Amino acid sequence: MTLPHAASLPDHGLSHGLPNAHYTNADVISRENAAVLAGGWASIGFAKDVANKGDVAPVTFLEQPLMLVRGSDGNVRVFENVCRHRGMILVDQPTNFKGTIRCPYHSWCYAFDGKLRTTPHVGGPGIHTHADVDPAKLGLYDVAFGCTGLARADEAVGWDAWSDGQAFGRDHRNADHLKLQGRSDRS
Repeated sequence: MTLPHAASLPDHGLSHGLPNAHYTNADVISRENAAVLAGGWASIGFAKDVANKGDVAPVTFLEQPLMLVRGSDGNVRVFENVCRHRGMILVDQPTNFKGTIRCPYHSWCYAFDGKLRTTPHVGGPGIHTHADVDPAKLGLYDVAFGCTGLARADEAVGWDAWSDGQAFGRDHRNADHLKLQGRSDRS
C-alpha cells in the first residue's frame, strides 16, 4: 500500500527502521515486555481513576489482570483481579462497590483490603465454611506498591530500593495527584 502523500516525500534512500514484523510478532513483544517492563516500575494508572471510597478499576499489565481499589479507609491498593476460588475475573469495568467485591461466579466476597470475607455454600447448600478452606490464606493477592505501585507483595523489590528513596520518603497512598506506579516479576 502506498500512502497518498508518499510521492511528495523526498527520497532518503534506504530506510533503516525495524522490520514491520517487529511491531506485530508476539514473541518479540513478549521479549520486549520482559526486558523493558517486567524488571522495573511502570505506570498503570492514576489515583483519580479510583477517586471515591469503594471505587474499583480493572487494569491489565503485561497480560496480568489487576484492579485498583480505593478502600473505605481512603487508601489505594492494587490486587490481582482474579478470584482465589475458581480464577474468575472479579471486575470487568470500573465500578463502585458499597461493601465488598463479589465474585460473579460463586459469590466469594473480598473486603477492600483484599481479605476473604464470605464463601457462600462452600461446604454445601447452606453451609458457608469448609475445613479445607481457610479464609486467612485465600485473600486476594496483594500487589505491593511504594508511591502506589505494583508487584506481587511477596516478590516485590521495594520502591525505595528502586528509586534510592530520594523523592518518595513519605506515604503517598492518599495523594490523588500521583500516578500509580508498578512493577511485575511474574512470567
